[in-house]
Amino acid sequence: MKKISKNFIYSVFIITLLTITYEIFSISKFRYLLSKGELGIATNSNTYVYASRNPEEFIISQEAASKSKIFTVTMDFVKHSVLVAIALLFLDSNLQRMMLKLAEKRVTLVKSGFRDLKKPEINFVCLLYSFYLITIFVVGLLTAKSYAIEKILKCFGFFVAFYLLLAPVLVFITYILLSKFHKKFIIACFIAYAIKVLPDILIQDKVDYTKMTKMDINEFPENIQEVLIKYDLQDRVYKEIFPGKEINAALIGYGDGKRMEIYGNYDEFDQEQLYSVFLHEVGHAKENSLLRKTIIYFIVLVLEMLVFLFLYDRVSSKFSNQDISYFTAFLVLAFIYRVLLRQWLFSIYKLGSQISEINSDLFAKQYGYDEYLANTLYDIGIQSSDYLFPTVIYNSLRSGHPSLYSRIEYLNG
Repeated sequence: MKKISKNFIYSVFIITLLTITYEIFSISKFRYLLSKGELGIATNSNTYVYASRNPEEFIISQEAASKSKIFTVTMDFVKHSVLVAIALLFLDSNLQRMMLKLAEKRVTLVKSGFRDLKKPEINFVCLLYSFYLITIFVVGLLTAKSYAIEKILKCFGFFVAFYLLLAPVLVFITYILLSKFHKKFIIACFIAYAIKVLPDILIQDKVDYTKMTKMDINEFPENIQEVLIKYDLQDRVYKEIFPGKEINAALIGYGDGKRMEIYGNYDEFDQEQLYSVFLHEVGHAKENSLLRKTIIYFIVLVLEMLVFLFLYDRVSSKFSNQDISYFTAFLVLAFIYRVLLRQWLFSIYKLGSQISEINSDLFAKQYGYDEYLANTLYDIGIQSSDYLFPTVIYNSLRSGHPSLYSRIEYLNG
């Protein structure tokens, strides 16, 4: 079991790093083509047709987008490389012995062991968790657009407090609870989390009448009115009292609490493009997108609980030895899962969200607004310098939205 578990974890590490590396390669290749004045898109794609209308605007936008994207993805690679190295401090037996030797020294405030826990393994866990926090802190500094000394000092103070006091206390508390309740404690943690997030899902926000006012659907064309009536939204459309600069529409809530909100001065926006976005949001109502995504999220959450129970029941004992207890092995394996493996499990939820977006786009297509919506998506991407071409696998790990490129191609497919 230990060998199989190790090989599986190492395989996920390699696949993750290869996925990020391929994303960097893909962006670099695209940037090279842009630098030569080429569009870097398949000539038989609809996005190429849109880009050809104003190639200079496309190149300027995507050069800025790809520059920002390649930096972000490179930092992602650096972060994951360091996290893999931290995980190897436990998974590799030689590195583990080296760390335990270091942990025998006075590296935290812990002076002795606690019940069955030895001092070195308590320090070992604290060191691993602290290395993780340092990694996140440094990557955050490197990617931050501005630096606030006060915020940096607060983060440093929190890290010192965590390393010296909070981490050991959390280890002790978790040890006591797991020793007393075993698997029941893990299940209770997930149930508590579900109870915490359920009110945010079930309790729906009401309309803020200080900012929004109800619209008369007669302001819309007849075909849009028919769609609103069909999906019980005829009395649930609101617009801003004081319109902002950016135009957008959003479906809020679900069931009896669903409503449509329009932001910005839509009178100054291309009406057909606005209606295409509008129909996309109605598509979410037809799909019951929010409810479906909630169900998928809780299914994934149950799967995650089963992963933790499997680690506790079947795997942790295989990684324990004379220096590492069953409990410590579980804590570290749970940590490795959380920071490196979890993203693959939750890609199920993200893919579900992406499919929901595509289906809502296709709903607009059913009513003949595919060209308008595709144009709108393209304009949004170009004007906001949004990178249009993330690879499918990397995007499924990082976003609940499909790439704008894939959405445009689906609409015109």
